[in-house]
Amino acid sequence: MVAGIAVIVFMIINASAEIIGSGKLLNAIFGLDYSVGIVIGLAIMMIYTFLGGYMAVSWSNLFQGTLMFFALLFVPIAVIVKIGGLGPSLETLWQSSPQLFDFFNHTTGWEAVSIVLGGLGIGVCYFGMVHVLTCFMSIKKSSEIKDSTFIATTWVSISSYGAVLVGILGACLFPTIADPEQVFFSLGSTYFPPYLLGLFAATVMAAILSSVSAYIIVASSAFGANIIRHYGKNMDDKKIVALQRGAVIVISLLAFLMSLNPTWSLPSRCWHPPDWEPPSGRWSFSAFTAGM
Repeated sequence: MVAGIAVIVFMIINASAEIIGSGKLLNAIFGLDYSVGIVIGLAIMMIYTFLGGYMAVSWSNLFQGTLMFFALLFVPIAVIVKIGGLGPSLETLWQSSPQLFDFFNHTTGWEAVSIVLGGLGIGVCYFGMVHVLTCFMSIKKSSEIKDSTFIATTWVSISSYGAVLVGILGACLFPTIADPEQVFFSLGSTYFPPYLLGLFAATVMAAILSSVSAYIIVASSAFGANIIRHYGKNMDDKKIVALQRGAVIVISLLAFLMSLNPTWSLPSRCWHPPDWEPPSGRWSFSAFTAGM
């Protein structure tokens, strides 16, 4: 039960960070007010998650993930070709922000250890993350696990390198951008024709919606499996499903309330010392890394 509550709390926090991204995206593209943007993003996600449950989330993640994969593969490569190679960009970035190339960000002692542990926690423990683990748990046949692992590892590896390249190019080409989270869209609007902007916007929204829906469905499942079944052992499955659908709405609204303040970023939701700063400085190398 304690584990279930922990899953619910942290999934709400993660979902709120992604909802913030939807508000910023719709504001940047259509000029919509931030609050209107987060309402639209949340409403889209709630409709197919509430009505279709895990199956709807799985199919939507398939198409959204495919779109993200090709966008993260195509955009940085195309931009690198247009600017004449990655070498000049890396040299410029090295001169302007050498700390981005220092793995420990000029830290020592426990601060350096925390960076190593944080990296290991994200990389080594990736397949143990709740929203990822549920995907493997839903595989019909154990014989499919090997192929699924290969596909997932390949997807994550290529997408991660693409996201990092997007961030490197953004840090070099748009060093004074007001919101680094908009770097992917800035690359698209600067180096590609206008008719492709809709595709790039859809790619970013796909990353956001796939993450939010995964977090919400995992949180509602944890509510049903760890809390409802704990106190209602004789409750039939139909009632449990109904309560889980209700949990989707409640959890989504809680995430929405946390996202009303866009300046309340994800790191600030967690404890840290008063003088703490993110190891990567002001540049988060792409919103996609959160989406993955």
